[in-house]
Amino acid sequence: MFQILDVGCPMVEYESKKALYSFIGVPNNPKMHWLDSLGWTMVKFMFARVTNAIIAKVSTTNYVVLTCDKVSTMDNGSWISIHAYVM
Repeated sequence: MFQILDVGCPMVEYESKKALYSFIGVPNNPKMHWLDSLGWTMVKFMFARVTNAIIAKVSTTNYVVLTCDKVSTMDNGSWISIHAYVM
């Protein structure tokens, strides 16, 4: 959802991204957006859920490995991809 809002797209594009959010495992993502003005509020609460899940997982593990990689897109965009592995 941050990707939609960050590039200034309207929240009506949320429904078209729903399958992606489900595929990447965004927890409890809503079926649709409520109001066009609530995008950043939704991102804030989704971020809090993901952060809490990460904290819970990391607090019960012995080892954490983080990797970071820069990814370039076909339209010359640039993203940082971060992966975390816990054991």
